[in-house]
Amino acid sequence: MDHAGLVAELAALAGTGVEVLEDRPPVETPREDPLVQAAEEALRLLGLPVRYGGVPGATDSTFLRAWAGLPVVVMGPGRKTLPHQVDEWVDLGEVVQAARVYAALAVLVVS
Repeated sequence: MDHAGLVAELAALAGTGVEVLEDRPPVETPREDPLVQAAEEALRLLGLPVRYGGVPGATDSTFLRAWAGLPVVVMGPGRKTLPHQVDEWVDLGEVVQAARVYAALAVLVVS
């Protein structure tokens, strides 16, 4: 979505100026990218489902993909709607599982 157009539309609807606190471009890595392929393989090797989709909020992937041109895959333990809250938490078993995925991914990327 064009951010400048969205801000203009919101300002028109509000009848006043709109202050943008932060503007990050959207991030997407094609499924054909070797990093995405390796992430899929790492998940399959560990018997985990491969899921595609976005995440609400922001990650450092914005800087790495949109501004530095590096491929990124955002994945990790926990529910994607919980980060950056007072009562944020993650199951320890999911942390261990994520570490296994990252280790398998590292091996696949280096191979």
